[in-house]
Amino acid sequence: MNDHPEITKEQLYRAAVGPNVDFYIPKFLTFENSESRRSWNWAAALFGPIWFLYRRMFVFALVLGILAPAFFYWMCDVAIGVVLRASPQSGLWSVPSLVFQCLLIPIYANYLYFSTVEKRIGSLREKLPDDGAVLQAVANSRHTSVLACVVGPLIVAGVFVVGTYFGSNQEGAIQISAVLAEISGVQSAVVKSYMANHIWPERASDSGFREAIHTPYIDSLNIDRGTITVRFGNQASPLISGRLVSLRPSVAETGAILWSCGYASQKGKDAASGPSGTDLTNVDRRYLPSKCR
Repeated sequence: MNDHPEITKEQLYRAAVGPNVDFYIPKFLTFENSESRRSWNWAAALFGPIWFLYRRMFVFALVLGILAPAFFYWMCDVAIGVVLRASPQSGLWSVPSLVFQCLLIPIYANYLYFSTVEKRIGSLREKLPDDGAVLQAVANSRHTSVLACVVGPLIVAGVFVVGTYFGSNQEGAIQISAVLAEISGVQSAVVKSYMANHIWPERASDSGFREAIHTPYIDSLNIDRGTITVRFGNQASPLISGRLVSLRPSVAETGAILWSCGYASQKGKDAASGPSGTDLTNVDRRYLPSKCR
């Protein structure tokens, strides 16, 4: 007589699922006995990565719930920027991400859960002597995790805040570097004016610079006794918008003109005709390129 009746797959599934088992078991059995892979899951549609975390599918929560939608969003953002040559002006670039998150994932979420449970059972079968031991191990394991639903979003929020903070800092530094490169022609004009007159140009009109400066980040540019001061406009990062950065000329021992940016110390000595204009830099040091700190 067999004292150990055969353990069915349904029993193993029921032991592995936990809450809402009657919803999942029919779908699991269908997946097992057919090639069907699709069935709708409202919890996955409404809660996305939270549902994956609750069901202890942590890798899926990261890859499908967070990274993949973010990748679709970024790709569409880049595509629109390339095609339109401008930043997106509406929320249309988020459509692929929303379709993936709110349509494709809910359609395949139940099958992903089924595959995860199958993998757990298969792993236990390799370690334990029989399905009775597997059933007991599955029944005693954690089926869901409320803690992960709390900790996961907190971690993501923390990463987002830190990334936004450092990303904003980097954005300001990149824009300032772009402006400094753009005004190199103004620096050349100041140098030529000084070499010709042996005195720093008092204002922009005295420098002889006539070319247009093509950058959306500059609100105004002024020259005061050779010192070039740029005021950043509304299209610049909010961290530097309305702020000033100055480039100050000085004279090296060889007679060459040296430039000092922002809070950096003066590299040369004052000209014989007098020092250059006042440094008006008031951009936070964190947002300046290293050479300007």
